[in-house]
Amino acid sequence: MTAAASPVVGISFSKSDIAAACALYGARVPLLPAGVDPAQLMWAVANNESIHHDSHPDRLFCDPRFEPAWYLGGGLCNPEQQQYCDLYGRDAASSFGPWQVMFWHCHGAYKPAEFVELDPCAALYLMFMQKMMPYQRPPTLEAIFQMYNCGHWEGRGGPIPDSTVQYVKRGVAWYDGSPVPR
Repeated sequence: MTAAASPVVGISFSKSDIAAACALYGARVPLLPAGVDPAQLMWAVANNESIHHDSHPDRLFCDPRFEPAWYLGGGLCNPEQQQYCDLYGRDAASSFGPWQVMFWHCHGAYKPAEFVELDPCAALYLMFMQKMMPYQRPPTLEAIFQMYNCGHWEGRGGPIPDSTVQYVKRGVAWYDGSPVPR
């Protein structure tokens, strides 16, 4: 599905389309801990990463977010990322879609302009999870949200920032309190 323009925010997708993507793509996330529902996890991440507007309760809003650390001169801008920045400018240092995955994680499989469609956004989420889950092996739902937000979970890769602690609380609340529409 194509994103709809909105006077509130530029890019949004219907919750029903996002739920369908969660059922399709979430099922292919590997190595989830026992008891973690893959579609529910993907739904919770989308709700945690996106913006909600009372005037549009049936949609999630998800403009790209620029991350300076991934841009030229930033601490995460390695030589490969610099090539993406040279090609796509600030878009190469942005996260996209309801799941707000950094462009870097598609490794050239998509162009930034393609993330106005839901399927490339969902595919990028899946690429990220297929890469990170076998590498990080987070043992709990909370650890998955830590990994998703800062690239590692507590006990594997260093301290967890305070902002990630809050992110995890919100993510778990979405997971527990907002069932994915089926």
